Amino acid sequence: MQLQPGESSRRGAARPAREEPAAAGWPGVPDRPRRLLRRDRLLDRLDATPRTPLVLVSAPAGTGKTTLVADWVSTRSRERTEWQTLEREDPFWAGVVGGLARLGVPVPTSGPPPDGGPLGPATRRSLALSLASEAEPMTLVVDGLGPVSAAVAGDVDFLLRHCGHRLRLVLLTRTDPALPLYRYRLEQTVTEVRTADLALTDDEAAALLRAMGVPLPAASVHRMNEHLAGWVAGVRFAGRTVAGREDEPGLALGGGWDDDMAAYLRSEVLGTHPPDVRALLMALSIPDTFDPGLAETLGGPSARRTLARLGAANAFVEDVPGRPGHHRFAPFFRDLLRAEQAYASPATTADLERRVREWWQAQRSPAVRRLSAARPRPARDPVGADVPVESLTEKEREVLGHLAELLTTEEIAATMFISVNTVRTHVRNILRKLGVSRRNAAVRVARERDLLAG
Repeated sequence: MQLQPGESSRRGAARPAREEPAAAGWPGVPDRPRRLLRRDRLLDRLDATPRTPLVLVSAPAGTGKTTLVADWVSTRSRERTEWQTLEREDPFWAGVVGGLARLGVPVPTSGPPPDGGPLGPATRRSLALSLASEAEPMTLVVDGLGPVSAAVAGDVDFLLRHCGHRLRLVLLTRTDPALPLYRYRLEQTVTEVRTADLALTDDEAAALLRAMGVPLPAASVHRMNEHLAGWVAGVRFAGRTVAGREDEPGLALGGGWDDDMAAYLRSEVLGTHPPDVRALLMALSIPDTFDPGLAETLGGPSARRTLARLGAANAFVEDVPGRPGHHRFAPFFRDLLRAEQAYASPATTADLERRVREWWQAQRSPAVRRLSAARPRPARDPVGADVPVESLTEKEREVLGHLAELLTTEEIAATMFISVNTVRTHVRNILRKLGVSRRNAAVRVARERDLLAG
């Protein structure tokens, strides 16, 4: 069952008509994409715990949150269900109370607070009792939950704990709400779907590309999906641009879709953060990985606290496997942040690169080694040279090898099935990490330090 915006998504027996309060946002299950990729592994996850009162789908823009839950509601939900989409400026309780009214729940005559503030104690209690008196459970989906105050989050928590297990609230959001999620996890009363869960597997990415008329070889799909970290919108951008083209070189990691993807990320991801957070994100993109100490070096004393919030803000930050406390950005987002930083201020970029080099050198000093002996340390270069070298990625080592073979930028792009711009980005990173300014100097240093394969 697929409903157009504005239609009711209520299931089950008809309820007596009630006067509905003025609601924020708009009701109705959104249309699913024409080329729908059904993701049974995630649909099964939503089905696995039918009685958890809270379902939290929290991830950045373009990860497929709405499509997933719309598919679940349309094909698998068996109880009364309503969908309320909110814009950022819409008051939360006006949307929620409107959705509950359409489900047939008697809502307080006083109505929700018009300013987006918390419910009063009497209204909160009345609404909880109305829900608890319902004969059957129901589901309310709230899509587009923006920042809410701790007081509003407290009202949500009260309602879920006192509704007699009659309400299942599904929240779709780009940032974690101020709910006590630690308690919900401890009590196993929340089902969570996050960025890592929504990331496309290689098989899913290949299926999506085939549906778009882009049947790439498995190796090319893997390289593309690895660079995009399974980001659904990124794969769609790539597939839309390359559909119908016969030449495969350059499609794996870049090409004509870079501009559209960059515009989307600037608007829907980077642009949603305040200026100080955007500045920190761009600064942290300079090194490939970072820990709280390096974050403070690049972003100042408040960076450590801001860094702790980035995970909840879904800023495409991920943990580095095998290195506790170290983080990195998804490759495609890191590339955008570096480009934004270089464009905003080349002088600041150079200063940030200097701070990274000095920080790495400080980690090599005997005093720091004694203080951090119990902590994971940055990897040394293979021959233990006196000058520190920030670890090269696998792709950077491959590009470095081609530089040693005297291939041009265009030849490297064709050989590696990546875009010319991506090659240039790798070369800039290689020069920075090796502390040189020319390609031949990078090859010479790489040979001296045994960084070249073979």
